[in-house]
Amino acid sequence: MLWLKDMDRNTSYFKRSARIRRMMNTVNGLWIHDRWVTSPKELNHFILDLFLRHFAKSRLVDSFDVDFQFSVLSSEETQSLEVGFMEDEVRRTVSSCDGAKAPGPNDFTFEFYKH
Repeated sequence: MLWLKDMDRNTSYFKRSARIRRMMNTVNGLWIHDRWVTSPKELNHFILDLFLRHFAKSRLVDSFDVDFQFSVLSSEETQSLEVGFMEDEVRRTVSSCDGAKAPGPNDFTFEFYKH
């Protein structure tokens, strides 16, 4: 029956945590036009009005109205992107990484690769 006692403790902890979170997320009032408003009816009206005004405007940007100015890489810069990695560059990069981190899905940490 020990598990039953633990379950009860966990349940009460969960309920207490949920109650605290609900209290922290509760909006008791808002400053609206230099006035502290606590009436739920006024708050609902203000928030709904704000929401409607905010999303009533078209927020889409017509791509034809925007003049994009992209930088262009020189041919040397383009070729440098395709150059292979030097061994000492890879060694320096691996040795500078935190040994406890795994760079890929195989779970081998950098500490493994450092040795």
